Amino acid sequence: MKFKDFKGPLIGKDRVERYVKSLRRKDKIKRIYHPLIDRILSERIQSPRRILDLGTGPGFLAAEFARKISRASVVGLDLSPDMIEYAKTFIENKSLKNLDFVLGDAQEIPFEAGYFDIVVSHGMIKCVSNVRKMLGEVYRVLSEGGCAYLVDSRRDVSLEEFDEVTRGFHPIDVEKSRRSVNKSYRTDEIKAILDEMVFKDEASIKVKGLTFEIKICKSALR
Repeated sequence: MKFKDFKGPLIGKDRVERYVKSLRRKDKIKRIYHPLIDRILSERIQSPRRILDLGTGPGFLAAEFARKISRASVVGLDLSPDMIEYAKTFIENKSLKNLDFVLGDAQEIPFEAGYFDIVVSHGMIKCVSNVRKMLGEVYRVLSEGGCAYLVDSRRDVSLEEFDEVTRGFHPIDVEKSRRSVNKSYRTDEIKAILDEMVFKDEASIKVKGLTFEIKICKSALR
């Protein structure tokens, strides 16, 4: 089986379908997206007005946010026209009028500064060519008091950790996960990049399982 290159968008309807099948086999919506959304919302005092899902792919995470917070405006952004087409088809007849999908680049987010209260992504960081530029754009579009949660696989995973997390996966998904880990950044590499950013004091990174999570909260005083 031919897998996608990680840099750049996932192109091709057949590849989109294989990606979606993998997400469904791993029950990613229930196993990963629901706990992530619940945790993000539990940290907020006020309900968010606008949410951005970067690298939205088939739109599953964005759709779950839209269902969970019907009063919020949710945008899913992706560089792949095929992914955007799939996402728009996916939400047809789902009565999610607060959700829109936009073709665009995470390194040049097509929204004004301070527009989003929450920016989230899962599995996108390894796909961008300039992580520093992407992080700068995330910070730019965050509202004062807004937070970003950027999750991706990490290369500094032990064999024992990998085997534990992927136990029970379909063999194809084990191979996909292995390739994802191998093509990802090490946690210390991401930490070094964050330390270069002007908002470094408003950013943190933590590790869980096969992933790291960058959290950026924009000070209301800045």
